[in-house]
Amino acid sequence: MNYIKKYKCKILYSKFFILNQIKEKLYLNSTKKLISGFVTQNFLNEYSLGILTAILSRSVFDKIIFNKRYNIIGDFDFFIRASMLYEIHAINKPLATYRYHDQNLSYRKIDLNLKEFNYWLKKNKLKLKKFNLKNLKWNVFKLKLKKVIKNFDKETNLILGPKKKGIYLKFL
Repeated sequence: MNYIKKYKCKILYSKFFILNQIKEKLYLNSTKKLISGFVTQNFLNEYSLGILTAILSRSVFDKIIFNKRYNIIGDFDFFIRASMLYEIHAINKPLATYRYHDQNLSYRKIDLNLKEFNYWLKKNKLKLKKFNLKNLKWNVFKLKLKKVIKNFDKETNLILGPKKKGIYLKFL
């Protein structure tokens, strides 16, 4: 809290540990130094803000609210919009641990994650015109790859498709 008073910041976040319970590994969310200021481009390059470490002034919610349309990328959308209005301050020490496991919504619902990101990119096209989206688009592509890998059946060498009106299979 001293940091907030000293720098008069409205949004503060820190590094955090990720406990990957699927791979049984613990690692830092980012090895790079977190930058303070107007960090929109940094967040688009590598979204390093974990909502579990975020501290916000109540006044931020007078200008920005969470978009109820998003189930998975809601925090991403919120903090990208916030980063366009406010300087965001970072603490380069891990202050929390995020548990990643096979029941996380972002793990179970990769399709929804992709759908939300694609919609978000389309909806915000004009607002993001002055930013470089290359890394963000690469991360969306990696999500598509995760989906393929998750749906790959090693026994049959088939990719299992969506189960709408029957089962669809794609041959490799």
